[in-house]
Amino acid sequence: MDQTRVFAIGPLSDRLRRGYEDMLKVQDRMMELAPERPTWGAIYDECLALAVKLGYADSFMGNRGAQVSFIGHGLGIEIDEYPFIARGFNDQRLEEGMVFAFEPKVVFPGEGAVGIENTFYLTQSGLKQLTHSDQRLVIL
Repeated sequence: MDQTRVFAIGPLSDRLRRGYEDMLKVQDRMMELAPERPTWGAIYDECLALAVKLGYADSFMGNRGAQVSFIGHGLGIEIDEYPFIARGFNDQRLEEGMVFAFEPKVVFPGEGAVGIENTFYLTQSGLKQLTHSDQRLVIL
């Protein structure tokens, strides 16, 4: 399983809080798309477009110039198996039985990074989330 949650000692800036909430929106978009079994690249493209629309062109999945071109990866016997929710994977579609981690994040240099990661399983009846820890920010 892959799972990420955000814990902070003391308050987070409005920018980090908003970034976190927006990454939940990116995750929600993936959850809408996945049951239709689109290509892996189509999920990436749609979620990247949403992140850019929300204002994260320079911070989504890394700092400007060092951004990775994936948002998720398969889990199985090895980490990083199919599917790869990544740029350019336009020939492979999500299939029933695939298990994958989805991990949208934003990075703000000098300030921090926030995001979410959950593991999902695509069944015949739809997308099932396998990680169930509370997704709220935890401020200590």
